[in-house]
Amino acid sequence: PSQNRALSLREGALLQGFPLSYEQVQMLRSSYFLLLYNITEMLMTSFIEQASSIIISNHYKPRELPEQFYRLWLSCMLKTKEINISSENRIDLAKELHSAIESNSDIINFTIKKPNSGNWAIEEIQNFIKKLNIPVSIPCATYKIAHRPILNDKPVLEAVRDIRNKLAHGEKSFVECSDGMENSRLAEITNIQLAYLDALANELDTFLNN
Repeated sequence: PSQNRALSLREGALLQGFPLSYEQVQMLRSSYFLLLYNITEMLMTSFIEQASSIIISNHYKPRELPEQFYRLWLSCMLKTKEINISSENRIDLAKELHSAIESNSDIINFTIKKPNSGNWAIEEIQNFIKKLNIPVSIPCATYKIAHRPILNDKPVLEAVRDIRNKLAHGEKSFVECSDGMENSRLAEITNIQLAYLDALANELDTFLNN
């Protein structure tokens, strides 16, 4: 290898005719992990925003909501009032909630709280879906592969999330996070993650449409 450990033409690491150094290639690969994680975050954020929007735009009423979404609506009502429940105001708040339920008026305030950025992996997705009682059926082969340890003894979404967080929090450099990572390995990780997210997206889309 040359002094700067430039990759050969055979590796395809050229930018406008100039070879990239090993460190530069690793930085690009680490940046790719950020993009991979962002796909997961984008999918879940989009679902949350669409679900909230559908309830308001379709003029749902409290009594029409499934139990899990009804509870979320009550939570939204409590939070928007910014009242200390232990104070004397809780009686007035109870009356207001009772009135809103009895009148069965259109819901005008509904927001599903999402986890903080950088927290999505398979376990968190499954817990979120279970909390909302959303029926999701991932093909068996896709499910098994997505749960199989693939990088750093972790399943794909968890591994990608952890790399993203180490980069975001400065725990590791962009060179360190993908040190020794080959393109073929990166392609395998990508294919497994996208297969799982594609199946998940179809299930969430079906739920929203129904």
